[in-house]
Parts: sequence; structure tokens; C-alpha cells
Amino acid sequence: MKFGNLVKLKRTNKNITLTDLEGKTKISSSYISRIENDLNKTPSAETVFKLSKALDISIQDLQDCFEVKLNESDENSTLKLIEETDYVLIKQAEELMVRIANNKEEYYNAINKLLNITNRLRKTQVRVICSVKHDDKNVDYVVNIRIYENHIVEAVKDMLKSRFKNGRIKVVEGRFLENSEAYYYDLNEFIESMQELDCVNEFEIEELLNYLKKINY
Repeated sequence: MKFGNLVKLKRTNKNITLTDLEGKTKISSSYISRIENDLNKTPSAETVFKLSKALDISIQDLQDCFEVKLNESDENSTLKLIEETDYVLIKQAEELMVRIANNKEEYYNAINKLLNITNRLRKTQVRVICSVKHDDKNVDYVVNIRIYENHIVEAVKDMLKSRFKNGRIKVVEGRFLENSEAYYYDLNEFIESMQELDCVNEFEIEELLNYLKKINY
């Protein structure tokens, strides 16, 4: 089950309104609603645990949602596991290498698994582009993101949707020729501009900034 569906189910079963849940977690009701309706597909670990605590969502349920093995006694390591896919992949690679060292895994099969993990760890540059019509002319607003990290990309898409209600958004990997009819931002510049325009929920910006700090972006 998706995490958003689980939150909605638990909240409904406990007869808790979105407003009540906002009071318990200090997470805005509109943001929780977006999670429940799968509009925000990658909430941060901090958000996951605030909601889980308020709704009595078990560690086992979180394991099923995020498909990771969690340690019930160590919330900090649990936060990392959910928040940083890289951490999970690196742990899998470590376990594989230990199995190779102890002859518990067929060598070439293990190497193929390790190659698959390293391919998933590899990062590519990405641009989130929002095309907006101004005076019968399409203008692109382009946000450069150094690494393709799903949580960051989804957060930027959400912010662009809030800023440009009728904009068409696409995600492009790698590099492409720059267009003179476009405005380019690196990620930090984009976040600053969203703060100045005051068109995006402050909690969303704060959550993204905290996430970037935690992954040393």
C-alpha cells in the first residue's frame, strides 16, 4: 500500500480530520491532503515519522510502504533508510560483499547484483522545465538540478505548479541547448525566488531545504 493511502485510511479509521492532524503534527492540512492523494509522492522522512506517530502507523507498515528493512529501536537510522535511497542501496551492496567473502552467494550472480546497485546509485543531471504562455509566446522556466533525486524533482514540480497554474511541466535528463526564450535557475536560486514571491507553502520550502542539507546537496 502507498504511504498516502495508508495515512488516509488510518486517519479515517480514527475519525481524525485534516485540521486535527495538522494540530498534532504541525504539518499543514493542505500538504497532508496532497500526500493522501498521491500528489506528493516523496514526503521527507521527518514528515513520514510525524504522521506515523500521530496515526499509530507501525514500523511493519512503513517497511511495507517503503520496501526497506527498518530498525524499530533506532529512529535515526530508520529516518535515514526511508529518506536516502542511496543509504539502502549501499547497505545492500555491503551485505552482498560480505556474502561473497563467506561464499554464501554465487560469485557472478553477486557481481551482477552489485553492478545493478552501482547503476542505480549513479546520478545524472536533470532539468525541470515549466512552459508558460506569455503574449502568444511560450516562455520556459528551467530549474537545473545537479542530480536526479526523485524527492527533489517532485518538490520542484510542485512549486512550479503553485507558481504557474497553467504551465506545462516536463523533466529532461542530461544537457541540452539553451534557449534565449527561457529563464534559467539553479536549484538554490529557484528556492530563493519562490520564497521571495511567497507563492509556495512555507512548510514545503522548509522541508526541501532541510532535505537538501541532510543529503549534502
